[in-house]
Amino acid sequence: MAVLSTNCIGGFLCSLIVFLPMMPQKTHGQTPSGKAGIVSQSSPSLPRCPALFLTDAVVDRQGILWAASEHQGLWRLVPGAPWEQVNKNPDFPQDSLNVHALAVDHQGRVWAGTSHEGAAVWNGQNWKTYNRLNGLAGDRVFDIQVAPESGDVVIATSGGLSIYSPAQGSWTSVTRMEGLAENQIESLAFMGGGGLVVGYQCGGAGFCAPGSGWKKWNNMQAPWHWDEGRRMYQPGEMYGTGLPSNLCNAVAAAGNGVWIGTSCGLAWLNQGKWLYTRGRDAEAKNKGVYGGLPSVFRKTGFPSELPKPALLPEDYVTALFPCREGLWVGFRKEGAALLDPATMKILKRALVKPRNARARWVKNFVTLPTGEIYACTNGGRLQKIGETRKFRIPEVQGKLPPTQRMLPCRKWQKG
Repeated sequence: MAVLSTNCIGGFLCSLIVFLPMMPQKTHGQTPSGKAGIVSQSSPSLPRCPALFLTDAVVDRQGILWAASEHQGLWRLVPGAPWEQVNKNPDFPQDSLNVHALAVDHQGRVWAGTSHEGAAVWNGQNWKTYNRLNGLAGDRVFDIQVAPESGDVVIATSGGLSIYSPAQGSWTSVTRMEGLAENQIESLAFMGGGGLVVGYQCGGAGFCAPGSGWKKWNNMQAPWHWDEGRRMYQPGEMYGTGLPSNLCNAVAAAGNGVWIGTSCGLAWLNQGKWLYTRGRDAEAKNKGVYGGLPSVFRKTGFPSELPKPALLPEDYVTALFPCREGLWVGFRKEGAALLDPATMKILKRALVKPRNARARWVKNFVTLPTGEIYACTNGGRLQKIGETRKFRIPEVQGKLPPTQRMLPCRKWQKG
């Protein structure tokens, strides 16, 4: 396992050249003063989801909306029909009321990851379950993503990565033996060309280039301690260079951008260098360090040639969703914010003052074919936060584009 230091500018992606995200600098949603506007939550167009504590959602090739939840199982909404609880199907793992991840593969099948019974796959007629007995490295599933080009299904489990190849009809397991920093991966994201970025639960971030057989990993980690007394586990600065934390909650990749949401702010790649910004509550968190904030701590600095990014509404980032309008960032207590990826300025806020305070905890995002963007909240069901371009659901034939949660990505170019 090769762990790179935070001062290694191009180490994370080796010889890959990284450019700024090629997304338009929008001012839509800002007030005349330039401050971020507030998105008003109007009456939702969707029927009310019966499940309160949502973890993920996805739209399949038939336009059916699937919603995963904690303690309330798996639900789906067929257009024109009421919500249906599908985990009660006898083919579905019967002890799995906790479903944590959803994905749609190139064949149109729906994959659902459970808390302790592996992953279940819906082919349109019945469910088939994969666990440690027949393919998976672990029975607890954290995330599922589909490679945009090969169609491989990558599952982050408690025992490492499990990759299913539809072309070969076989499984491949990837663990620390193959170069992972740790087996527990919280979030996955594919870049153009098939490169995979992973966010470890406690081990920073990792990258695997396509064509390596999943055996060549470059891992990037933040300092475990930021002071000599080893009391400080987070940066003392509000923005800087490198990863702000090794506790990764969300990963996203689109266009030329890669973003990682951590427990201590948001990190992104800029010209091969990781940069980060923290939340408005970070200063209070630093002052709350046992024994007080150390007078001397590690400083990384922020490139003087770049404008300072905005502080996030909250330090604890839980979800990321790049779209045409920018980058939606979800938080544990402060709802969601739309950022301009080029300047890292806040364009919009959403779920600022919902009637249900639990609706501020965003676990994931989903886009409907109508272009409406909803947040999956931990206690507030589905909450509409904005809109993006409408899209047509592709037919299930030949090679299909990525699922609706993923955007077409430019290929990383070797120098």
